[in-house]
Amino acid sequence: MTSVFDGQTAVEHAETAAAAIRAINHLTYHDTALPYPSDAWRLIGQLGSVAYRLQQALRQTATLVRDQQERGLIGIDAGTAYAGEPAGAVRDTTAALEDAQAAACRLADALEQAQQPFTYAHYAGPLADDGRDASVEAIP
Repeated sequence: MTSVFDGQTAVEHAETAAAAIRAINHLTYHDTALPYPSDAWRLIGQLGSVAYRLQQALRQTATLVRDQQERGLIGIDAGTAYAGEPAGAVRDTTAALEDAQAAACRLADALEQAQQPFTYAHYAGPLADDGRDASVEAIP
């Protein structure tokens, strides 16, 4: 099923999200990526939103997998660990998804705690004549 948002599937959106996190990882490697405390505050907050939303995606994925199993729609390839035991594969997958959901909850809470001390942080570095941060150059 495609998304009502833009025609992409859930998997395609997950691929986009993974690529976005990869881009953040590359950008934050540079000391100019977050020139102002407010940038760090906003980034932490957005990552917290991702973690909160991830909980729902994991819960709903587990529900969909269980529903497919109940309808007999899951098979496991012969010669593999769960061959002939799709119920065991679903049980272990959904248990791990529940663990991941709990971890995402802890991550979201930790990011909220990380963001709070920076709520009133401000830039205290030198300013150029135009009022911009004089110590930061644009990222190439």
